[in-house]
Formats: sequence, structure tokens, C-alpha cells
Amino acid sequence: MKLNIEELGKDKFKNISSRDVIKSGYNRGLRLPEKDGRWIGCGGYCYEARQSEKAVHSYWISAMLEMDFRCGKTDSDGVVNFYIFKKDC
Repeated sequence: MKLNIEELGKDKFKNISSRDVIKSGYNRGLRLPEKDGRWIGCGGYCYEARQSEKAVHSYWISAMLEMDFRCGKTDSDGVVNFYIFKKDC
């Protein structure tokens, strides 16, 4: 099963966002601020981690995706961090 994990980045306020990347101007390369909720960090690993540690993340992400949660990740210099989206009430 292929996991549908969204690629995330930072917005101009340094918050995690899944929205489009800004193509020009002062904030070029950053993303538009998230709407209707926020991303909550749920751990991660570095590229040197054992395969068993990496596998644990795929198990809980699979469970979250089955329950229709949005899951995302950032990858910066070999460090992967995972997030779950929490909608505003």
C-alpha cells in the first residue's frame, strides 16, 4: 500500500503549511499560510535511523490515513518530521 503523505513546508510565519509555494517576491519559496486548521508534529527520524524505527512511523501513519486524517511530512537535510492536520472547530 502506498501512503498518501502530503509534502509540507514552512509559511512566512514559520508555521507548517501544505498550501502552494510562493513563486515570487520577498517570501518566494515559502508557502501560503494554512487555512481551516494547523499541522501538529508527531515525531520523526534522521536518515541514519534504523529501518525498524522508520517502519514504526509508517504503521501509525497508515492507521491515521485509514481513519481519513490528513498526514504530512517535511524533509530537511535528511531529517524527516511527520504531522497530522487538526481542523479548526
